Amino acid sequence: MPFFNLIALTLLFQAAPTVETEPPLRVENAWVREAPPGVDVLAAYAVFCNDADAAVTLTNVISENFDAVQMHATVEADGGVTMKHLNSVVVEPTECIAFEPGGRHFMLMDPVRNFRAGDEIAFTLFLANGKEMEIVMPVRRADEMIEHHHEHH
Repeated sequence: MPFFNLIALTLLFQAAPTVETEPPLRVENAWVREAPPGVDVLAAYAVFCNDADAAVTLTNVISENFDAVQMHATVEADGGVTMKHLNSVVVEPTECIAFEPGGRHFMLMDPVRNFRAGDEIAFTLFLANGKEMEIVMPVRRADEMIEHHHEHH
């Protein structure tokens, strides 16, 4: 009888739905800009690529290391530059959307401590389809990232 139980169990596992292991977005060049001690707002950047057949919408980002994380875009208005809060960001199929200095970025409000170059910070990304993604961003000096960027061009 145990042999038949083993066969039944094997068939059950074969019929079970497979768990999706690929993240909905591919994340590249993610980093948090190091800030001087005592600064209560930091910025984070990354490139999000959608390799899927359907659009992916990023709706929220949180981190236990900050009181709030917001998505912003830097825009020119009335001869000056200002920041616009973004409620969501859509990454169309086969597209990449950059969060970069001078453009879209994450504003990280009220850090729980001072973060230095070399630290790593975990974030949870929430998508419109109900999925979540966990990512870790290293803290880097801005000049270090500029040098890194130029080396790859």
